Amino acid sequence: MRSAQALGGTALLTLSETVSPFNPKAVRSSAGTIFRLPVFEKNEASILFPRLRAARVRIIAADQNSPSPISQADLTESLAVMIGREGTGLAPNLFKEASQLLSIPIHPGTESINAATAASIFLYEAARQRGFRY
Repeated sequence: MRSAQALGGTALLTLSETVSPFNPKAVRSSAGTIFRLPVFEKNEASILFPRLRAARVRIIAADQNSPSPISQADLTESLAVMIGREGTGLAPNLFKEASQLLSIPIHPGTESINAATAASIFLYEAARQRGFRY
């Protein structure tokens, strides 16, 4: 949440299966961002994704197996970035909602990076491409 606010994110959207961003640990780690960034939790995928597309928000997904690195994607338009769970990543049915799957190149032999770090990297790259204009 703090990275989203710091790097120009305009809202946090969660699906119904996601842990609540209002649980005490999440609120504490947000350092107050939870009260400054709009949060829309417990969305149903079947409703959320059509609404995003209708609003011309491009949906992209982090996928460590994608041959398309984040640095080669155009992230200058309105985006929704899907980040999966720590251990299992995105549910397979969510990949079909994305218009593009993007990977974060990491050092060989490294299994993965955590979800918050992945989200921050996506947010940073989008902010960089937009010239850090918020």
